Amino acid sequence: MSGTSPLSALRHWLEASHLDGMIVPRADAWQSEYCAPYDEKLAWLTGFDGSAGVALVLKDKALLFVDGRYQVQARVQVNLDEIEIHHLHNEPLAEWLTENVEAGTRIGFDALLMTNTEFEQLSATPCKLVPLKVSPFDALWTDRPAAPAGLIREMPVEVSGESSEDKRQRVAAVLAANNADYLAVTLPDNIAWLLNVRGSDIPTSPVPLSFALLSRDGHVEWFVNDNKLGALPEEVRNAFTIAPQDAFIERCQQIAAGKRVMVDADSAPVALRFAIEPRGEIVWRTDPITLMKATKNPIEPAGYRAGHPTAEYLRYVINRITSAGALYLVIIALLPSLAIIPLKLSSSQMPFGGTTLLIIIGVGLQTVKEINTQLQQHHYEGFLK
Repeated sequence: MSGTSPLSALRHWLEASHLDGMIVPRADAWQSEYCAPYDEKLAWLTGFDGSAGVALVLKDKALLFVDGRYQVQARVQVNLDEIEIHHLHNEPLAEWLTENVEAGTRIGFDALLMTNTEFEQLSATPCKLVPLKVSPFDALWTDRPAAPAGLIREMPVEVSGESSEDKRQRVAAVLAANNADYLAVTLPDNIAWLLNVRGSDIPTSPVPLSFALLSRDGHVEWFVNDNKLGALPEEVRNAFTIAPQDAFIERCQQIAAGKRVMVDADSAPVALRFAIEPRGEIVWRTDPITLMKATKNPIEPAGYRAGHPTAEYLRYVINRITSAGALYLVIIALLPSLAIIPLKLSSSQMPFGGTTLLIIIGVGLQTVKEINTQLQQHHYEGFLK
């Protein structure tokens, strides 16, 4: 792919695969706001590295949909000669497809990167959605970073306040009440809570990237790569059935026949639907773990209170910054009055006071900021470096 842009390389791949286009979202298989470098497909393809967006690549054009936070950033980072910028919410992808794409246009997508809710919305458009059997990025992204392999650690019951076994039994009771045989757990924070573990795949996000299947008897099959488990005690690992992360969808397909599987439509990948139906039945419901982990036990608030020294330190820093800023404003406000003494002027001879000076400085800074923003919107560097 030497000398070929990622966009051109993807178009060649689509042509060879008999596809008219492809949807490339910012999200990973866990719908994370912040992704590991391995999952930054949108950034590799377009140059845009914001936390929300989706690209549509067609034979003759490419579009990037981003929300209001990233309208300026996207225009700075992407090649505007190749990619059109659209608003993610004001002119969403489904609406654009409905208005601009002919019926039967074959649009490829990765079923692990799209939720069932998104799939339903896009299925209502004239295009024909084609789930990909292989990802083009596996072949095209030759310098792709390694998949995340952050070590997973145990969250002891002294901190979590409830054993993983007790949590699993509580969730299993919800399955029984809904006549469901399995719960497919895809949200990393829900898995971290359920199994009493914490991860390190993504900086500042202490949850393990993995999947889980919880059966009605409370047993968990945990789909996680073995290279993450070295720091976990053996008794913790032995509490679950461990399988490779990539085996999750295949396993769901294996257990589906004649079973009812609870799935969260807003967070689980639509690949689960394709794996379970029609041999099995899906119980569409918000993951019950989401509500359970929001209800804190008596031990958990104690852990929050233990962070009080941090709050005190932050308050100390903020007070120092605020005091310095206030002193600066006082000096600016007093400058006209102080200038009267060496210049031997009366107060009536001073053309402006301290308040006027503050207003002039504020308006000047805001004007410079607005000019710089306008320059960046038109793909100029601006004059503030």
